[in-house]
Amino acid sequence: MTTFAPIDLQVFPKEREERLKAIMRYSIFDTMLYRSSVWDHAHRVSWLAEMIGTILHPVLPHDTNLARTIAMVHDDAEMVTGDVQAGHKAQMSPAELAELDKKEEEAFLALAKRYPKEVNGYNYKDMLIAALKKDSVEAQIVEYADKLDSYCECIHDLLGGNISILTGLIYNVRGSVLVEKKTPLLVEALGRVKHPFIRPFIYTPPAETPITVAQYETFSGKPHTEESIELETERFPFYDAWKKLVIEKGAKDWLITQREYLPV
Repeated sequence: MTTFAPIDLQVFPKEREERLKAIMRYSIFDTMLYRSSVWDHAHRVSWLAEMIGTILHPVLPHDTNLARTIAMVHDDAEMVTGDVQAGHKAQMSPAELAELDKKEEEAFLALAKRYPKEVNGYNYKDMLIAALKKDSVEAQIVEYADKLDSYCECIHDLLGGNISILTGLIYNVRGSVLVEKKTPLLVEALGRVKHPFIRPFIYTPPAETPITVAQYETFSGKPHTEESIELETERFPFYDAWKKLVIEKGAKDWLITQREYLPV
């Protein structure tokens, strides 16, 4: 397996990090116990893109390093446009979606003038456009990783005790059924490899699988802890793999630090 060097984000001014950390995801929900910032999300999507890309590379050659770098900047336009929820996009007309794309392209041009021309050896503006157009294998890997991260975010909050996120989880399940339609360049390759991150949205656990005490603790709606976060649900292997990846990357605190609380 190829080992990639960390992406050097010091080429950007510090204010980019500050702006991305200030944009919180899932603003459509009043409460999200472990709400992520766009900064957190971009890192997780980059880690996922790297792993998914590495898994797919033997059957679908591509530039995995490019994919992980696109992932790191794929939401930069939100510094200009704000966070537009997928649920909101689903309610937009074709004309409104086209107008949103236009605004994002304008945001790319503004960001390209403001920030370095190259990031990790790739053209910054070209990567922003690729993230929008999704017309390459690398960009579609990012799209796949993006949806997978969103799905796992909702599972994580639900298992942490936030029942109010259930509608977000249902939306992710429904939307994820369409993932392969949004990533046509990956479809054939996805059918040739096996991994929890590959085709996770159609996974159905065996009905007879017993629930262990450890699993009960995970599903009991208690806040995530140093101990519980290490437990495997077994019913959601892609979520278990997601947690493991985040922990391996040194971001365990993101999984156990509760940022918000449900109304009493």
